[in-house]
Amino acid sequence: MCGYLPLALRIAGARLVSRPAWKVSWFATRLADESRRLDLLKAGDLEVRASFGLSYYGRPETEQRAFRMLSLLPADFPAWNLAALTGIDTGDAEELLEKLVDAVLVDVAGVDATGLIRYRLHDLLRAFARECLAKAGPPDVRDEALARPADQYIGATRLASALVHPGTPDPEAAPAGQLLAEDVVRGDPWGWFMAERASLVRMAEQTHAAWLWARTWQLAELLSVMFDWRADWRSWERTHQLALDAARQAGDADAEAGIMRSLGALYRELGRYDEAVTLLTQAAAIFESHGDRHRWAAVLRNLGDAYRYQGRLTEAIETFSAGLAVFRSAGDSRSEAGALNGMADAHRGLSHWAEAIWRARWRDSRLSATGAGSLARR
Repeated sequence: MCGYLPLALRIAGARLVSRPAWKVSWFATRLADESRRLDLLKAGDLEVRASFGLSYYGRPETEQRAFRMLSLLPADFPAWNLAALTGIDTGDAEELLEKLVDAVLVDVAGVDATGLIRYRLHDLLRAFARECLAKAGPPDVRDEALARPADQYIGATRLASALVHPGTPDPEAAPAGQLLAEDVVRGDPWGWFMAERASLVRMAEQTHAAWLWARTWQLAELLSVMFDWRADWRSWERTHQLALDAARQAGDADAEAGIMRSLGALYRELGRYDEAVTLLTQAAAIFESHGDRHRWAAVLRNLGDAYRYQGRLTEAIETFSAGLAVFRSAGDSRSEAGALNGMADAHRGLSHWAEAIWRARWRDSRLSATGAGSLARR
């Protein structure tokens, strides 16, 4: 809770020594409350907050504002995050961060998988920066600032997802934005996901907390590609539960159905088949009622898989067949191959050997048409 800061540890020790009735566990529990932590780290003329204030108040206003805004960012971050928050270009943001490093208000965390320098705030400095930000302006100003890096992350995630998982939106139609150089994502989309995984999850949490509903579900739905790759089931469920709540808060039924489809795919992967079928059935009904045939068919492909894993093979074949017709009419060869893959397996389970072989060969021909050699689980 003291973040290994010598001054904070000294103060904590002094408070415990001067109050023999306090248990260490009790004091640690009190320190766990971030909103009170700096109040507790005070003993006589020693105070963590005052020590930070000496550095902070001695900086120019531009640096003070940058420091305050950093409290909105995840644990570590590249310079373009600050650029998005403050509305400046990345070069100016890098210069500000280096000045804050010199003032011992920011640390250099290292270089990430994409070659970008990442910075970080000490935990106690983050708490101090959050206090300063709360005093500087109303919450709506902070929420407006947070929307800018959220938009950047949505654009970059859309691009990365399209590059690593064909069948998501066309990468040419999903630019990463002006602040994060597009070639960073294009050059190594998996590396970018590795570098930003924690930040992406945190951004989904923050946009939800700030009632930025559309940004919450837009980002969360795109992250399923990364979560599937990393087998990060807990983060998948956490971000999508937030996204589902955001869609419902905003009354956006299409967004709700999209998130339910992704959650259904997750629960199918985890063997929670009844929950998967419930969510996928609801999502399919919404898309069908809105006349969105392609997204309806995409949900049916997931639903067919859930039925297949439950052993409901005849229902699985019927469900895959309904989606298959839509994929064929739309010229979506990859999704068509996915439906055929499920149908072949269901026929095999029923000992319909000729049907299984025919569907598998048809599947392989559709995969050849897409230039892909295998099917992603999604």
